[in-house]
Amino acid sequence: MRAFVGSNVLLGFDISWSEKNTKANITAGKFYLDVRMQNNPIVKQLTLDFIYVDKYGDKLMETLKK
Repeated sequence: MRAFVGSNVLLGFDISWSEKNTKANITAGKFYLDVRMQNNPIVKQLTLDFIYVDKYGDKLMETLKK
C-alpha cells in the first residue's frame, strides 16, 4: 500500500482489523482486514484559461534585440 502511495496511485490508506474476525473465523485460520483508501483521481477534464498579460514585455524586448 505504501508503494501505491509513493507511486501516486493512492492518496492515502488506513488498515484495521475487520469485525468479521470472529472466534470461529480465527479458529479456522481466516483473518480479515478493512482497507480504507482513496485513489488518485483520473483526470477526465482539464480546462485551460488563457489570460493575456503584459508582464513579460521585458523578456520580449530582450528576445527582439538578439
